[in-house]
Amino acid sequence: MQRVIALGFFDGVHIGHAALLRKTTQCAAALGVVAAALTFDVPPSRVIGGTLLPLLTTPEQRAALMHENFGIEDCIVLPFDEALMNMPHEVFVAQVLQEKYSAVGVVAGRDYRYGRSGKGNVETLAQQCAELGMTCDIVEQVRVDGEIISATAIRALLAKGDVARANEFFGRPYTLCLPVQRGRGLGRQLGFPTANMILPEDWQQPALGVYRSQVELDGKVFASVTNIGRRPTVESDSPPSTLAATQFQKGAGDIVVETHLIGFNGDLYEQTLCVALLSFMRPERKFESLDALKTQMAMDRSYVEGRANARGCR
Repeated sequence: MQRVIALGFFDGVHIGHAALLRKTTQCAAALGVVAAALTFDVPPSRVIGGTLLPLLTTPEQRAALMHENFGIEDCIVLPFDEALMNMPHEVFVAQVLQEKYSAVGVVAGRDYRYGRSGKGNVETLAQQCAELGMTCDIVEQVRVDGEIISATAIRALLAKGDVARANEFFGRPYTLCLPVQRGRGLGRQLGFPTANMILPEDWQQPALGVYRSQVELDGKVFASVTNIGRRPTVESDSPPSTLAATQFQKGAGDIVVETHLIGFNGDLYEQTLCVALLSFMRPERKFESLDALKTQMAMDRSYVEGRANARGCR
């Protein structure tokens, strides 16, 4: 099948990608072909320079977001390896895009680079497409208040806890979708049962602390409180019997995502839960006792309930 292909990595599928993806669907519709996007299994920087760039989305999440929000019908995930890194830019366009994936057109951002040593740019891309009879559309960078929207900017915002601003750049709430693991049951004992998940070590780590969040389950939206951190009070002050009961399979970073769904009663174990972070409430800290932690958790829940009731959220 013939395609118009959007070119980029598309981590986060943020509003900086929106114009490019919309242009792709428009061009594909005009030509009567499939709207597609090409991404990679890992960030190219990991292979090119060994930089462990933290991720905002998995390839599967990118594909789903591009399909749901922008009508991209086909998401091509290429393995980024040394062979692809060393491929001449002329070969990439002719043999990969046109021959292998039947591209009749491409869409790229103004800063797009490709091919060995990054020698390919939007000028060479336009020239090669013209020679091969393909369309080529270049989309300008998107700015908000003068700042270029990029995954790098979003990572910096999340790292310092400015999730509200990050959500503006995403164009939607930042959402963590992770499998729920069996925890210690301590939250339930304290009156605040939580769904417990582990943040993968290669994902972007938001600032440690407590967030106002929400979770959609079976068409219902639940206001929620999410703690992202290492649980200093629980780790140091829990009774030995409680510590021995843990079944967490912690990652290298030991960052736990614990979410208390207000008004929800049920079993979420081994399900994949999608938690949308709405705003940062307070940094993570160690409390003097579990009772002090319980008091603070009640205050956190009360605040979130008040915000949810004001907005008409469950």
